[in-house]
Amino acid sequence: MVVLLMMTLSTTAFASTEFVDCFSMRGTGHELTLVVARQELRQVRVLSSGNRQRAFLPIRLNNQTTRAYSFYKLPGTSMILEVSNSILTDLRGIVRALDGSDTFSCN
Repeated sequence: MVVLLMMTLSTTAFASTEFVDCFSMRGTGHELTLVVARQELRQVRVLSSGNRQRAFLPIRLNNQTTRAYSFYKLPGTSMILEVSNSILTDLRGIVRALDGSDTFSCN
């Protein structure tokens, strides 16, 4: 009984996790993979050409879901991302680095 319950909980916990690929619109060679679970951004994976992929647990800076965009800080960096909320619901949209260094198209 316990094993069945654990298996059910583990499959439902991962059933709603989606991976959204985002590619640089400026040709920088950077790629993002956003891990979205239950319409929340859980992880940002950054791949730079020639470097290893780095994973970040983003910190949400605003809590207003009525806006078209949400802002996230990547811990350990000065990077703040503007993420279109459509990524969290429809798994497509735009991510923009607020320092102007890159913009990503996600689908």
